[in-house]
Amino acid sequence: VCGLGLPSTPIQRIALLRIQSRAQLGRGAFDAAAASFRKMGELTGGRVATPDLAPYAQALYATRRETQGRKLLEIALGLPEPPLEAVILFARHEAERDPKRAEEVVTKALAANPHHPALLEEAASFDLAAGRDEQAKARLAAAIAASPGFAPLNVTLARVQLQTGDP
Repeated sequence: VCGLGLPSTPIQRIALLRIQSRAQLGRGAFDAAAASFRKMGELTGGRVATPDLAPYAQALYATRRETQGRKLLEIALGLPEPPLEAVILFARHEAERDPKRAEEVVTKALAANPHHPALLEEAASFDLAAGRDEQAKARLAAAIAASPGFAPLNVTLARVQLQTGDP
């Protein structure tokens, strides 16, 4: 007989739900993940723990509950050191609605994490949208130098070079 029983305390249930929600996100079961996060909120009186803000927002965006997802990201972005996952999600989901704020959020995060590949990729997207093609290429080249094994950066740089007539 295994010594593991059903979680009996709220803390144990929250821990199990946290593991469950991450597994659900990983396999793309976004409705189930959102339900797991909602159950955690019920156990905590509606509070969402800092490590859960971005993953919960991800599940909400994926299930077309953008307003709820945005609210969670706003909480995360209001922290003294916003989680990078929240910054990246905000840039990817809110750049069309609020491009200036999305670029500001990414720029601020880049100042503290200048070699983060996903942040550099997002910053390059803003550069391209603003017509700063050479800056976008330079950012991506620097990101590739810092993380040569991160293939998406190479693909993005190749796409940018093709778009700007530099095959």
